[in-house]
Amino acid sequence: MKAHVDIGRRFGADDSMGLRLNAVTSKEATGIDRYEGHRDLVAVAYDWRATSWANLKVDVEHYRKNVSEQGAITLPAAVNGVITLPRVPDNTTNIAPEWARYDAEATNVLVRGDFALSDDWVLSVESGRANTQRDRNYTTLTNYNTQTGAAPPTSRCSRARSTPTPTTASRRSAASPRPASATS
Repeated sequence: MKAHVDIGRRFGADDSMGLRLNAVTSKEATGIDRYEGHRDLVAVAYDWRATSWANLKVDVEHYRKNVSEQGAITLPAAVNGVITLPRVPDNTTNIAPEWARYDAEATNVLVRGDFALSDDWVLSVESGRANTQRDRNYTTLTNYNTQTGAAPPTSRCSRARSTPTPTTASRRSAASPRPASATS
């Protein structure tokens, strides 16, 4: 299942404002057995030509993904300085248990203002913020049989979690020559 919408419109006096909505949702399918998951994205962009010399832009997006996490295979210990590489499993085989998941969510916000200082110079000021949370449950197979490809009845499981930590993506201001296309 997949659904997508992308709608954009200009409005206001002299079409001075613009709004765009982009949203998608889908089930993930990779061809790997027992792989399942979904992803969602919603993004909104707004721009406003406030005056002939001032423009404002705001972008907000929210992303979510929850999918199966494929297992990893550790390399065996070296024997006489040589590591025997394990046989690669069939690329359609999911070697991870059902509970191995990758679950992530992120929200990003960016605000930008462009101000014409003269016919030749524009001052751009922008700031952004990102907030991401990620949770992974995954397995690492050890003692993997390099001849048969058989995995042991037990494997090491791991969990990695990143707590939501807001970060400032950018804070920047710069004055630069106006591009030739912006003066017409």
